[in-house]
Amino acid sequence: MAPFVLDDFFAAEKIMALVITVLLAVLTQRLVETRFRRLMERVPQLSAPRFLVTGSLVLALIVGGFQLTSHQMMQGAKDVDAGIERVKSEVSIDCFGLRP
Repeated sequence: MAPFVLDDFFAAEKIMALVITVLLAVLTQRLVETRFRRLMERVPQLSAPRFLVTGSLVLALIVGGFQLTSHQMMQGAKDVDAGIERVKSEVSIDCFGLRP
C-alpha cells in the first residue's frame, strides 16, 4: 500500500516522513521501553509472564467489548432500516406534499 501513498509525495516530504519516523522510534525506545524495563527489574511482582498474561486478558476483554458493541450497533442499524421501510410503506407520497 505504501507505493500508492508515497507516490503523491515529493522527495523532501518522503525524507521528512522518514526523519519523523526515526525520531519517534528513538523517543519511544528511551521514554517508554527503557523505563518499563527498569520498572520490571525493580518490582519483582511484575515478572514478564505475569505481565504477559495480564496484558493478554485485558486486551481480550477490550476486544470482546468492542465486538459486542459493534454487533449491537449492527442490529440497531438493521432495526432502523426496517423501521424506515415500514414508514415508507405506510406513508404515501401525498403526505409530503408532492403531487404528480
